[in-house]
Amino acid sequence: MDTDLSPFIVAAANDAGASRVIPIDPTGIRYYTEVRRLCERNACGVLGKNWQCPPYVGSVADTSSRAKRFACGVVVQSVGVLEDSYDIEGMGREQKAHQDRLRAVGKRLRTEHPDVPFLLLGAGPCDVCPRCTVLDNEPCRFPDRIMPSMESYGMNVKEVVESVGLPYISGKNTVTYSGLILYGSAEE
Repeated sequence: MDTDLSPFIVAAANDAGASRVIPIDPTGIRYYTEVRRLCERNACGVLGKNWQCPPYVGSVADTSSRAKRFACGVVVQSVGVLEDSYDIEGMGREQKAHQDRLRAVGKRLRTEHPDVPFLLLGAGPCDVCPRCTVLDNEPCRFPDRIMPSMESYGMNVKEVVESVGLPYISGKNTVTYSGLILYGSAEE
């Protein structure tokens, strides 16, 4: 890439309210079928109900191949305060806020750097639409706004965030969500 966009992305993520933002060299990210198996256990209840979740997101070989097309990356974390460790509503609210932050960065990238390819990887299933069109056997309505999870791509989130010196857990009565923005063509 001719221009390093990490300062732009870091600033955009900070402007969106991210708690921690740090560039990462994505060539060091490893991909695991074992992580994908966690998705396939369907703990979140979305398996087979979202284009960006297994099986539709593709195999780990497919997703890692897609991710490896990008030369640069930025890890984005959102830390929210909870009433207690059972504050499920607070966790959901913080997850949505995190996903919205990532989307805000994506929107700025799309607007201010339209020629730069990028991929947003969030926390949990893609939630652009209230009901995914996969349930109606229809194509995705917003392929330019999709946001699969890091886990659906086979990434060990703990390993990725700790590789850049960020904590995976932020302390008592908090919830930490992590996302990854990959950008720039590795072929350039």
